[in-house]
Amino acid sequence: MNTPKRIQALDILRGFSLFGVLIVNIELFSTPQDKHWDGLVNHIAQGITLFGAEGKFYPIFSLLFGIGFIMQMQSAEKRASNFTQLFGRRLFILFLFGVVHSILFSHFDILTQYACMGVALLFLRHRSPRFLFWASIASLTIPYIIKVAALLLNHDTTASFGINETAYRISIYGQGSVREIFIQRFYDLITYYRAFFDHTMYKIFAMFTLGACVGKLGIFRDIPRYHTKLRKAMIHGLLAGLPGNSIYTITTTLSIPIDFAPLDAALQLLYAFSDLALALFYVSAIALLSQRETWHAILAPLASLGRMSLTTYIMQSVICTTIFYSYGLGLYGQISPASTLIIACVIYALQMAFSMFWLSHFTSGPLELALATAYLLEHARPAKDCPAPHVVIVASAVTNEQQQAVRAQARASDHQGLAQSSAAPRGKGCHNAQRD
Repeated sequence: MNTPKRIQALDILRGFSLFGVLIVNIELFSTPQDKHWDGLVNHIAQGITLFGAEGKFYPIFSLLFGIGFIMQMQSAEKRASNFTQLFGRRLFILFLFGVVHSILFSHFDILTQYACMGVALLFLRHRSPRFLFWASIASLTIPYIIKVAALLLNHDTTASFGINETAYRISIYGQGSVREIFIQRFYDLITYYRAFFDHTMYKIFAMFTLGACVGKLGIFRDIPRYHTKLRKAMIHGLLAGLPGNSIYTITTTLSIPIDFAPLDAALQLLYAFSDLALALFYVSAIALLSQRETWHAILAPLASLGRMSLTTYIMQSVICTTIFYSYGLGLYGQISPASTLIIACVIYALQMAFSMFWLSHFTSGPLELALATAYLLEHARPAKDCPAPHVVIVASAVTNEQQQAVRAQARASDHQGLAQSSAAPRGKGCHNAQRD
């Protein structure tokens, strides 16, 4: 069965993004996010996550999903295959992977959301790039208009948990039984999905359609042709992303409250679009650097992770739960942000070594092979004998809206002097609780 040729720049971008995914997710695995950590080193580590990773990588993976959708559609059309049936089967299997992952390992899984939202792409597959672009803009803008209006009309929209929530989560994840962890994860999953239906699905759909637009334009198939536009996007993305992310990092790390509703609403918009701007910078920069011989040699190892993105992502959850939950080392709530960042770097390096070793013997990762078998696609063969089958897999970066849903609750509790627990990056009691 013929499969479309892989584009290495996309694999490199996936591999790079998986590091950002790990940096964000390992914090959610390691400790309640409202737990306070002292020390300059810890504040620097938190700043790196807040500025460079939080809210940047799930839009990138959503964009890649849209690009992959178009590539699969174009390949199916060349083969005269039933694309709707094939893609629907892929979404269903991806949904099953997500369900198992969310139940056993991570309540902030995003695979199920991608599978559900991916259905919408089928109805837009024949639309023009121009239509897809404006659909993306509308999907991005409208929810934030509603959100800002809600902030202005009812600034204090947060709720509080129990006074011992943080200590309780540390006890459950760090020392509880498998049954207790399962129940707590289900509770966290409900909170996570509330944020998804409030905000996240609009941004995912927006990046899906933008990715479909990019795919139809063929930008990653002919990067040199779009060099000038990509360079402009890189520069503009960096300049637009720096101010908002700098303000957010400082106010969150130092827990600076802003209780003036109009200013808070303005900052919410600034934060939301600053994340997307920096994500645009990452995408453009990786695309351009991958075309330079020196940089390509440096970035090439990342492509192995990109080719095994599903395996890599699930492995990250397995490793993190083993380190931090009670059925493993039970270190939940005990590892500082600085140490957590170092652990993330070690895990990523080991995963890179593993992916390079595996792909020297097989054409796809273990879970990719299982998924391909479920799709009734090609089975693995020795890497030297055939090209890698193109199976577009998405990985999960916890969405910023979902990360911030409980941070909002933590902010309300901080004002009351309560200890909170959340599934959000470490921003203790900050004004930007609903940050996108």
